[in-house]
Amino acid sequence: ALDTNGDGVLDSIELFDPGSGTFAEAPYRLRSGRYYHTSALIRDGTVLVFGGHSGENLPSQCAPMLAEVDRVDAAAGLGTPFASMPNANAGLTAVTLLDGTVVAAGGGGCTTGSALPDILYLRGRID
Repeated sequence: ALDTNGDGVLDSIELFDPGSGTFAEAPYRLRSGRYYHTSALIRDGTVLVFGGHSGENLPSQCAPMLAEVDRVDAAAGLGTPFASMPNANAGLTAVTLLDGTVVAAGGGGCTTGSALPDILYLRGRID
């Protein structure tokens, strides 16, 4: 299991060991510290981490959003840049469909009426 959505602005990744019931920090980092991001488990066992707010302008509630998508492979001990979304986004959701397509949708910015209408499809098998 992968925990990337803790409290605060983090670029760290924690891996959960169900055998011991404990978390351990992974030796690699995401490209940017972030919060209000989302992730999706893909069929090859890696995880895509989408967007979020950066740590800039804290303690403001309206930090810049990220367009980054990082791929985390806990088994190989790697975290690598994967892609960029067409628009920066935070608070979105992502899901992997049965055919391997990953859909990321929703989210938005910090001001009223700033929701982004984008739906991002990563078509075909991602592995």
